[in-house]
Amino acid sequence: MKNLGRNIALQGEIIGEGIQKNKYKIKDQEFRLFNIFDIDKYEYLSKIEMLEIAEQFDLRFVPTVFESIKLPETIDEILKLAEGKSILNTQSEREGLVWVSVDSPERFSFKTISNKFLLKYE
Repeated sequence: MKNLGRNIALQGEIIGEGIQKNKYKIKDQEFRLFNIFDIDKYEYLSKIEMLEIAEQFDLRFVPTVFESIKLPETIDEILKLAEGKSILNTQSEREGLVWVSVDSPERFSFKTISNKFLLKYE
């Protein structure tokens, strides 16, 4: 990554065997990216820039459930959308959704945990 000539931070998560009971039954362990931050400019990279860097270094993103969606008006609607099968393993309930406004200068994000997931695993 030194060849990029940029001072960046990768934000993501490690999933797989030995991590939080491996609810998605993933073999081994892998890193999944969800943000890249330019430390010198003190701003998040656009989605296009993130995709380019991810491709260059063979990094995988966390799964995208909705490419574009309007934020629902109620918490109940948001929680309902958090429910569903995981893209990582369709035999498992997904943990929830991370909501991110990826193309705005002020990155807004939050996570909703599926009630079905909580009841099953917590």
